[in-house]
Amino acid sequence: MSIFFIFIQFLLVFFSLIFIRQKIKKPEIYIGIFATLENYDRREAQRETWLLSSRFKYKFLIDSWSPEWEEENRKYADIISLNSSFTGYATGFGEKLYRWFEYAEANFPKGSLVGKSDDDFYACSNLYDVVLENEHPRMYFGWWHFLEEEKDVIKPSKKIRVDSQFVVIGWELLTEVIQKPYCHPSVNGEC
Repeated sequence: MSIFFIFIQFLLVFFSLIFIRQKIKKPEIYIGIFATLENYDRREAQRETWLLSSRFKYKFLIDSWSPEWEEENRKYADIISLNSSFTGYATGFGEKLYRWFEYAEANFPKGSLVGKSDDDFYACSNLYDVVLENEHPRMYFGWWHFLEEEKDVIKPSKKIRVDSQFVVIGWELLTEVIQKPYCHPSVNGEC
């Protein structure tokens, strides 16, 4: 009789653990992909390859709307305008990233992971899982460049830095960044 009760208790614990594991919800990962109008082929390639087969949620990020962008967005519904003060490739990157983080905070569930990428980046199939394995509210995830023998990440420099082609940050870090005002002399005068 006691073996029967032990077996029943084991089953209860086992199924409870399975139920609890299923209830623990991992955060969603949203990637903003900086895009320029002339790189349509890159966006198409991404949509047909790694974005199609991944669990990342994504948006292509543009400076401002134009008829061409509006037409593409009618077809795919995956583009947002940052209404940036700056236009063009590799200009006003700080403001554009700040506006993407503001958009994420206003539109995505609290606790999400938010990242940025470039339109020439292609992810490996396991990247989503690797990001989730490192998930933390203050996470800053990206590739490191070590151009010196000493790998001292405490003192980043031009020789030791994170590559900005693919970066994901935790929600707590994101909200801390956007709580501070964006400041650029050409946009809001002296900061």
